[in-house]
Amino acid sequence: MPRFVQWYLQGYLQPNMAISSGMCVTVLERISKTDVSGYKESSFTDVRSDAYYMGYIEWTRSNKIVNDIGDGKFALYESITREQMAVIMHKYSKAMGFALPKNYEEMTFFGSDKISEYARKAVKLMQMAGVFNGKNG
Repeated sequence: MPRFVQWYLQGYLQPNMAISSGMCVTVLERISKTDVSGYKESSFTDVRSDAYYMGYIEWTRSNKIVNDIGDGKFALYESITREQMAVIMHKYSKAMGFALPKNYEEMTFFGSDKISEYARKAVKLMQMAGVFNGKNG
């Protein structure tokens, strides 16, 4: 069993631990408490159809929260970046019908010029909702 699954099942996550794409979708599906038993086949070449987490991955794919990284692969054990997490959380909120609040004024993160264009809106929305935070400059 992958270590992240053991940590999740034990209710334990390390605050400074990197999160993998597999861990991320498992947590999101568990939070949403969605029935994934209807998912029988994997759309990804690197996710076995009999893997316990396959339904979680397919649920996020079918809700347009995640997609493949190319060549039909999901990259289950690859760590995701903060900007990727922002995009996933933004897509998750839309899929679940959550309206993100604007609790904070927009701030400019140090290194914000390094945020990929595709992620800029999601990072901004997550920051303004209070999901992400940091210090100006």
